[in-house]
Amino acid sequence: TVEPVENFNAMLRRRDQDMSDRAFQQMTAVIMKLLRGTFGKQYYSKVLDCLRALRTAAINLNEPKIFNDHLQDIKTDFKPMGEKSFWPCVVKAGLTLISQSESEDSVVTNAEAQHFLSAEVTVEETEPVEEDLDDDEQALLGQM
Repeated sequence: TVEPVENFNAMLRRRDQDMSDRAFQQMTAVIMKLLRGTFGKQYYSKVLDCLRALRTAAINLNEPKIFNDHLQDIKTDFKPMGEKSFWPCVVKAGLTLISQSESEDSVVTNAEAQHFLSAEVTVEETEPVEEDLDDDEQALLGQM
C-alpha cells in the first residue's frame, strides 16, 4: 500500500465497526512484506513510520502484546543479518518494546524494554514464548 500509516489509522478510527484486530494484522503483514521485498532499504523509513504507528496504537488500545511480539519477530529475523539489515535502523530509532510504564497490560518491565535493543537473544528470552505454544507446537519443537 502506498500510505500504510494513513490506512491503518483510518481503520482504527472507524466507528461503524471495530476494525482494530484487522488493522493490526494488516499493518504487521505490510511491515513484513516491505522488509522482505526486493527493494529492501528503500522502504526502511516507511517501515519505521509503520512501526511507530503500530506502537502508538498498541499503547492507546491496550494491546502491547501485539507490538511486542511483532518487534521480537523482527529482531529474531533481521538482527542475525548484521549491519546491512533493518535491525540497526530500529536500534538507531530507539523503537523498543512497550513496557509496563507505558501500558499496564504489558508484561515487559522498563529494564527489559531498555535492554531489548542491545541484548542478544538468549534462552531466557525465548523460554516464555514456548510456554504460549499449544500442544501440537510443543510436540513439533520436541522433534527438532
